[in-house]
Amino acid sequence: MTREKTKIAMPFHQGFSEFHLINVSFQDSGVYYCSVKKGPGMRSNGTGTEVTVYVPPTPITITRLSSQFLTLLCTTASFFPEEFNLTWYENDRIITSGINTTKFQEREGLHQVSSSLYPVEIGLVYTCQVSHVSLVDPANDSYLVSDQGKKGSGFSYAVALSWTAGCFLILVLAIVVRQYKLERSHGDTVAEEIDSQVEEQVIHKGKVEDPAYADLHFNEHRKMWKPRNEKATVVYTNINYLSVQDQF
Repeated sequence: MTREKTKIAMPFHQGFSEFHLINVSFQDSGVYYCSVKKGPGMRSNGTGTEVTVYVPPTPITITRLSSQFLTLLCTTASFFPEEFNLTWYENDRIITSGINTTKFQEREGLHQVSSSLYPVEIGLVYTCQVSHVSLVDPANDSYLVSDQGKKGSGFSYAVALSWTAGCFLILVLAIVVRQYKLERSHGDTVAEEIDSQVEEQVIHKGKVEDPAYADLHFNEHRKMWKPRNEKATVVYTNINYLSVQDQF
């Protein structure tokens, strides 16, 4: 038995021998011969068996070129053998003009094809179809030409716009709520300070004194209540106080 990487030849036995190819690639394609040596200087060769390893050209992809002209480009994956057939369709109608197809061979020996189509019209569906011996049915890709410039870009743009608007509204709402909480907290602090000042004025050294009422003024700039000590002639706020008497 001989072995060369993925090629295995079984020894000749009872007029029969086998040759195995494991994990084949397109490079294993070719004509294989069986040779039998019968005696000194005598060799018999078979007629040969041709083996072809197919590599399909899929996937097929259509892209829109970034240029001032509406041009579509159809490209195939690397394939083998090189024979193929490429056809463009416009809304299921075969296109015979405005097509430029280029085939080139890669360093490894595989082939690839690119085909451009110009001009194209907005609102129409274009299909690139490729036939190859490796395919049971032709492979294809379709493209709807829109004024957005990309497949499905209209939907993506609408989703992105809605998401941005929603984030902006949430941000504005968060700022408003935070500002409201800060103003409310500051207002409660001012009210507590006023109550504390009034109690200190009402109860002083165990004696009941006339309270110096707080005059509240509204400041238009900061929109906050600010206390100001005034004489008894100012307008009194409606504050109830408790009279405390000394007890012995």
